Amino acid sequence: MRIIILGASGLIGRQLRADAKRAGHDVIGTYLTQPGSDLRRFDLTRDFLYEAVPDFGHDDAVFLLSAQIDPNWVFRNPEASQAINVDATCRLIDEANDAGAKLFFLSSEMVFDGRSDEGYTEDDAPVPLTLYGRQKVEVEDYLRARAGDWCVVRTGWTISPEANPRCPIESTYAALLNGTARLATDNLFTLTEVRDLSQALIRLFEDDHRGLFHVAANPPVVRANLGRWIADASTLGKHMAFEKTDFASLPFTEPRPAKSWLRSEKYVAATGHQLQSPWITVANKVAMIDAKMMQSQAIPA
Repeated sequence: MRIIILGASGLIGRQLRADAKRAGHDVIGTYLTQPGSDLRRFDLTRDFLYEAVPDFGHDDAVFLLSAQIDPNWVFRNPEASQAINVDATCRLIDEANDAGAKLFFLSSEMVFDGRSDEGYTEDDAPVPLTLYGRQKVEVEDYLRARAGDWCVVRTGWTISPEANPRCPIESTYAALLNGTARLATDNLFTLTEVRDLSQALIRLFEDDHRGLFHVAANPPVVRANLGRWIADASTLGKHMAFEKTDFASLPFTEPRPAKSWLRSEKYVAATGHQLQSPWITVANKVAMIDAKMMQSQAIPA
């Protein structure tokens, strides 16, 4: 089967495209605002897939990675985010389903309310607190009700080994250095290396898995522990400090789940793929940030 990646210029899409090509697959990727070599421009809200890939059909797997993923932006722009994350995505599901293509949809641990200390499995019913989470559930339900051949993959924070402005490790590192870090002791989430997530998507595709899978590195990360991990791993750790707090005291534009982390036992049992420890992911990312700080000579006195 051929792989069609909608959103191949994003963090996950770039990695998936590169890994799929290295694995010998025929890959077509699209972009909207970040052009790349051999990528085809595609506007999720306006274009039809048959226009970008005229011969697509039952021999193709379509990875739906195009979305607005910043919960703050989604909350501030409900109509625009609904048009992208739900309306356009569901229209593409119909188009791909009519052509007989297999569908992979990337969802989020934010579909849960975060009230469980034990984490969430694929059998737990979604109860989203945020508009972003509700949009993900809406597409999941639409896909489940209409598409014949599909796979939904839920994950949490995806970490790139390179610089990324939305990386929680980078933002926490900066806050630790400038003394503004307030880190909750009761906030749990997952950190998964992007190369691990990409390999997971390829394994699920190659082994023709169907249904719902949680793909997230376990154990979960406590936000306050993330601060300690970063300080312990960094050569600038002696300059870092943070204030411990509780999650309920932190300001958000809308209620956020405190502990919406995913358990990945089903995926690991199905594929045998062990995901990289979040501690190793943090240590590797901190080493990259440290090196960048040294190169720029932005070293605290």
